This record gives sequence, C-alpha cells and structure tokens, in this order.
Amino acid sequence: MIDSSRELVLESYKTAFQNITVANGFNNTVTRVEREMLFWDDVSVTPPVLMVLGGNEDFTDQLGITTESRMKIKVRGYSRDTGDPEGAVNSLIRDVLALLGNKNYNTCYKSFRPISLDTDEGWLNTESDGLAMFELTFEILYVFRRDSP
Repeated sequence: MIDSSRELVLESYKTAFQNITVANGFNNTVTRVEREMLFWDDVSVTPPVLMVLGGNEDFTDQLGITTESRMKIKVRGYSRDTGDPEGAVNSLIRDVLALLGNKNYNTCYKSFRPISLDTDEGWLNTESDGLAMFELTFEILYVFRRDSP
C-alpha cells in the first residue's frame, strides 16, 4: 500500500521527534513518539512522550498537476517531574521547538510556522503527581501531485 503525501509528512515528523535525546544535545530523552492519541492515565505511558496528530489542510490549486497544502499538525506531549512539573514541560516544549527549527532534523524547517501553544497549567499535577502536558499546533507548507496524493 502506498502512503498518502499527508501520511508521509506526519510519519516524517514522528521520526524526527524520536531524535529528541540528551545524546543529540536536547534537554530530554523522549521515551516514545506515536501517531495516535495517548492518554495520561494509560499505564504504558512513561513520560516524556510525544504524539503527532494531523489536523486540517487548506489547499491551493496550482492549475496543473500539483497542489499546495497548508497542513496543521498538533504535537501533544507529557512530561513528569515531581519537583518541578512546569519546568519539565517547558523544557520539553523548548526541545520540540528547537527540533522544528533545526534543518538537521526537520526537512521542512523553512516552511513551518507555530500557530498556538497550550499547557495544562498544573492541572494534571493535581491528579497525578508531577505530570504536565502541552499541545503545540504548527502549520507546514508542502506540495503534492494530484496523480499521487
């Protein structure tokens, strides 16, 4: 089965985020990156983890065989630090943003645009000691061929 251009883009981000390790110069080592939703109370989740979730796309017809797409991608992350939950989630956010702007890890580093960032503001810490969450939405521009979407 041939993957769509959309799935190939999302998979490339999943693979890129797996490079967030202390050995690669980041502040964290991400234990797991998934292309599906993981929930904070799932016993198989050992933070820090990231989820790469596709969002909506806007298309611009190029009146030919190619179409330009602006796709929104959500990255949701969980971190855990009982001493400093906000510091841990902010450190993970910095790593994600650093990777997105790095041409060695993100082949679309010139075409990504952050749109929004949201955190749980300490709510999860009250439910599960030290847990914190963020959701970053960014947009990328890519071109695909209509005969091979």
